[in-house]
Amino acid sequence: MILTTPRLELIGCDLSVARAELDDPAAWARALNVAPPREWPPPLNDENSQRYFLDLLLNNPQDARWAMYYFVLVRSSSGKNLATRELVGNGGFKGPPTPAGVVEIGYSILPRFQRQGFASEAARALTAAALASPQVTRVAACTFPQLLASIAVMRKCGMRFIGAGPEAGTVLYGVGREEWHAATA
Repeated sequence: MILTTPRLELIGCDLSVARAELDDPAAWARALNVAPPREWPPPLNDENSQRYFLDLLLNNPQDARWAMYYFVLVRSSSGKNLATRELVGNGGFKGPPTPAGVVEIGYSILPRFQRQGFASEAARALTAAALASPQVTRVAACTFPQLLASIAVMRKCGMRFIGAGPEAGTVLYGVGREEWHAATA
């Protein structure tokens, strides 16, 4: 499960990768074909979120496409057919679509890679992949209202403010299939 953008590979997390992230960081980095990051995890991620996705994959391995993705920056070396690969963040879906066809995305970028468009690039790829599925009619995302950069990412995905989010103090944004296609046409 790999989604590609102009600069990134979004590598889907399977059970072995989820376990390695928690138990064996060197094996985890090898599985992603990246050097071990100097800092990890990105903001608002911790062992609890890592365990959430491990549990999701343990209990519902068929839902792997609706789980975590790792964002890998791929840079070509000029004059050589070599590429460097660096982990810049993670994100993905918080589980499979609801019966109403709604799926929620999230994303987080390591501080040294923030404000370079990686979150927007990854969120657009996740939104497009979700809305390409006949199971999905709407993509949602929530954040805290003071996280203006996160809200800007949502707006770049064509999302609009819906109201209070599912967690205390959060706000919810979303975009439907028709709105998405109109925004990306």
